[in-house]
Amino acid sequence: MTTITIHIDKKENAELLEKMLRELSFIEEIEVSSNDDAKVNEPRGSYGRLKKSLEQIEGNSIFNEISDPSDWQRNLRNEW
Repeated sequence: MTTITIHIDKKENAELLEKMLRELSFIEEIEVSSNDDAKVNEPRGSYGRLKKSLEQIEGNSIFNEISDPSDWQRNLRNEW
C-alpha cells in the first residue's frame, strides 16, 4: 500500500477531489482532515446557500402536492 498526502487551499476544491477519488476503483481508503474545524463554514454565493438549503429539506417533500406539473404551471400563469 502507498499513502499520498495532499494539501489543498480551498474546501470546495478538496471536496471535489475527494468525490473524484472515491470514483476510482483502486482507491482503498480516503481520510480527510481539516485545520478549519473551529470555523463555521457558511456557503459563499447564492449557489452555495441554495445548495445548503436544499440539502436540509427531507427528500422530495417540497412539491409532493403537485401531481401534474404542466397543469400546475398553467394555473400559475392564469393567476397573473
